[in-house]
Amino acid sequence: MFPLRILIVDSNIEFLESAAHLLMLQPNVQIVYYAVSESDALEQLPLLNPNLVLANWNLSDSTGLTLTRLLKNRPCPPHVVLLSLVDLPIYHTVAKEAGADGLICTIDWNVGLFKLLQEIDPSPQDLAVPLESQPLERADAVKTGEA
Repeated sequence: MFPLRILIVDSNIEFLESAAHLLMLQPNVQIVYYAVSESDALEQLPLLNPNLVLANWNLSDSTGLTLTRLLKNRPCPPHVVLLSLVDLPIYHTVAKEAGADGLICTIDWNVGLFKLLQEIDPSPQDLAVPLESQPLERADAVKTGEA
């Protein structure tokens, strides 16, 4: 069985650590990288082949909406779910128009995340990387607080 390979994009290191902790408790989930900006995510994306990108609505060098559009214009794009402090219908509409597969409010994000993890098929969209593949340095650094 293939793992759900997740790339998290957020400039808030504390949120990345919290997200990592929660996600690592889930079965069949592999966090492949923690990007702190859009440019960081786009640089790493071809090397990582994630099935899911969780991106904050506001990034240090762009927006999650812009990142979503860029990701969805690639061949075999990953699922993209935006994270926002605001959970208004207009945000969901704008996210969907940008190509996002969903939007989760970060205030109660673990509830939305658990539902999302059950809905996404971890089958490879392009080249599959087994669960045992090597972890990336940034992921290890964030987990240990060195990032």
